[in-house]
Amino acid sequence: MQRIEKAETLTELGKLSQAIKRDYCRRVKQLSAPKIDNLYVLRSAEYVQKHIYERVTARELAQKAGVSPEYLSTLFSEHMKCSIPQYIARQKILEAKKLLRFTEKPLSEIAALLNFSSQSYFQAQFKKIRGITPAAYREKYRMGIRGE
Repeated sequence: MQRIEKAETLTELGKLSQAIKRDYCRRVKQLSAPKIDNLYVLRSAEYVQKHIYERVTARELAQKAGVSPEYLSTLFSEHMKCSIPQYIARQKILEAKKLLRFTEKPLSEIAALLNFSSQSYFQAQFKKIRGITPAAYREKYRMGIRGE
């Protein structure tokens, strides 16, 4: 706040505004990042995030981590309290929530983007994980698109 009060030009205020936004985003990312204390699980979780729009399998994650699928599965159960496929599905549903809130993409397109086998499977997974259908979620949480 002191730096803002001391700013004398719009350029200085603009630079401070950008710095504040970057700092805020960094802090939110730190808070929302999963607290994972196992390197194999952490690398796998990061891989899922980086490839959220692709088809990712437990076998592929294990191969990337350099461990057996069985061992990685055990680690996920211990550290994430879910199976690898459940974790992947949850992460895809988190991404779907963003798409539902901030875009007008049809459900079929969101399902395809996130590599769900079908729109109906996407809808079933969304409802199973979030307790609400994707369409109902969009209606409830839509963020000012279309000038609303």
